[in-house]
Amino acid sequence: ASPALTEEAWLARIGGMLPAQWPAGRLALTAVDAGSGEFVVFHADSGVPLERAVAASCAVPMVFPLVHVGDRALMDGGMRSATNADLAAGYGRVLVVSCNPEPPTSPFGPTLDESLRLIGETGTALHVTADEASHRAFGTNPLDP
Repeated sequence: ASPALTEEAWLARIGGMLPAQWPAGRLALTAVDAGSGEFVVFHADSGVPLERAVAASCAVPMVFPLVHVGDRALMDGGMRSATNADLAAGYGRVLVVSCNPEPPTSPFGPTLDESLRLIGETGTALHVTADEASHRAFGTNPLDP
């Protein structure tokens, strides 16, 4: 099965919820190249419009269409890691919020435990996770708004 939305419709849906420009400050959006498996991180200086970077970062395979940036077809950065917390390695204080537990191993990227260890090499990480009542409130479909 393929996603019901076209890439253009997906971009329009995402773009309708976002400002036209990247926000001030440091925002990193993650994606994975569906062809090569390469991890991609977008920032304001990446030269990619905000709505395209967000749409790529949210392109869950088989649910939402892949998003093209140049000749690359990109999917959700969560396919690599649910938190991508390893991007915070090197910072002094890091707050990691995870809504769902991650598997103990990942074929695509570092696990949350590995990421927390990396952060701890140069700083301090506080990890907050959802409790059982929160999991019940989230429901079984993580894509349900």
